[in-house]
Amino acid sequence: MLAAVNAGLARGFRRFILAGALGGRLDHSYANLCVLQYLREQGCDAFLAGEDEEAFLLTEGETRLFQKEPGTLFSVFPFSCPVCNVSYTGMRYPLDCHDLFSSVSKLPMGISNVAEEGTCSITVHHGLALVIVPAAR
Repeated sequence: MLAAVNAGLARGFRRFILAGALGGRLDHSYANLCVLQYLREQGCDAFLAGEDEEAFLLTEGETRLFQKEPGTLFSVFPFSCPVCNVSYTGMRYPLDCHDLFSSVSKLPMGISNVAEEGTCSITVHHGLALVIVPAAR
């Protein structure tokens, strides 16, 4: 995957959809998440697409709006950092500038939030957040 991404970067591409990058072997999925972070560090817009879910990173100061059916699950985790601070709107469990931790000694609060409205949002105030949502059909 990294070789393909580097070839795209060399050709000037700045937007990447990494299809088939999730599911199957966990080691490959993790490596693809690292490639996703590499792309963000290069200033690219990118996401991983699997059969059942998609994953992308949001960085500090970013807000992403979603048009999803009520009941859609969202999971958000700190990625490559011990904590990220986030806000959610339009979800069953809204947050306002709340810390999510990567330490297993802290309660993992970012898993399986639920869209309650047609439009919801995630804002990252600090850190880097991995967002996992169902794949678009």
